[in-house]
Parts: sequence; C-alpha cells; structure tokens
Amino acid sequence: AVANYLEASRDLIDSPDPETKEVLREALTEAARQAVRAGEIVRKLRSYVSRGEVDARPLSLAPLLADAIALSKLSRDMADIPIKLDLDEDADRVMGDPIQIQQVAINLIRNAMDALSNTANARVTVRVHPADEPGFVSVEVCDNGPGLTQELRENIFKPFATTKSQGMGLGLSICQTIVEAHGGTIRAITPPEGGTCFRFTLRKDTAKSGS
Repeated sequence: AVANYLEASRDLIDSPDPETKEVLREALTEAARQAVRAGEIVRKLRSYVSRGEVDARPLSLAPLLADAIALSKLSRDMADIPIKLDLDEDADRVMGDPIQIQQVAINLIRNAMDALSNTANARVTVRVHPADEPGFVSVEVCDNGPGLTQELRENIFKPFATTKSQGMGLGLSICQTIVEAHGGTIRAITPPEGGTCFRFTLRKDTAKSGS
C-alpha cells in the first residue's frame, strides 16, 4: 500500500493543476498512515514473541520445507525456477513452531525467487545441516542472483529495507523476530560464488537425535 501511494505521488508531483496537488497531499498522507500501521504490526509481533508465546515442539524439517517450496512455486511467474532441497538427515529434527518456521522459509524462498527475475540459469537451493554452534541446526536459502550491496546487507533486517519495486520490506524484519524468538539467529551472507544466502539457526530436537 505504501509503495502504491508513493508511486502515485511521484506521477502527480510535476503537475501544475491545483486539484492534482490536493490529490498528491492526500496520497502522501495515506502513505504516511500506512507506514505507521506497518510499524505497529512489527512492534506488536515483536511484543508477542518477546513474551515467549512460541509454540515450540519437536518437528521434522523435511516435510515442512517441502511444503514451503511447493507453496512458494504457486506463483505462475516463478513456477519454472528450480528449487533444490539438500537436507542432512542428522539435522532434520528441530524444536519450533511449525507455522512460524514455515512462514520464515516461504518468505526467504520467495525473496530468493524474486531476486532471480533477470538471471540466466536461475536456481534456488535450500540447505539444512548441523550448525557450527553445538545444539543448533542451520537452514540456508541461497540464490544465484546479483547479490546484495554492502549497505543493503547491513540494513536488510530493518523494517522497510527492500530491493523490491513493490512491497514494504517488512518480511525479513518479521523473519528475524520469529527466528530470535526461537533462540536462533539469522543473517545474510554473500558466498564466494556470488548470489545471496540467508542463513538461520534453530535448536535441535536433542531428545529425538540423542545428541
């Protein structure tokens, strides 16, 4: 909504018509209102998870991520982009809220697909393996797109930071909130071969894995 109002304002800003200026004023006012509303959504979500209201339970990442991939490919424009799931069986079992974790995965996969709109031989890889930190599992969503600038990589999890022409840049901020509420971390990295990887960690289901 914010993007739509601002794009309309951009189209109107050079018009000398007094009536157009009034429309411009209304569009900017509405954009500001929507931005405040979006900020309230993020604050409420952060408050929700900071109280520990996460339904963490033992779960298997294999079916959860398979469903996330299938849901991400429902968009007709993105259906042809191959998505590979590379999962280490020793890292399959974690503790988490399945709905929230799947939403994180869907958001990251869709972001990766969006980054590939002008990339030849586009592909997305979802990797799951034991994290460097003992007791945690690492989930990576990687694309072979153009990558992120240093500035954007440093600010990518802040609300309204986005590379998209449409969208408000709230998805990654919400992903960070969910992952941190689960006791994990999330970061954006640039692999040596290029592209972008988003890596987040989750606690292992040690009762199931026995480690």
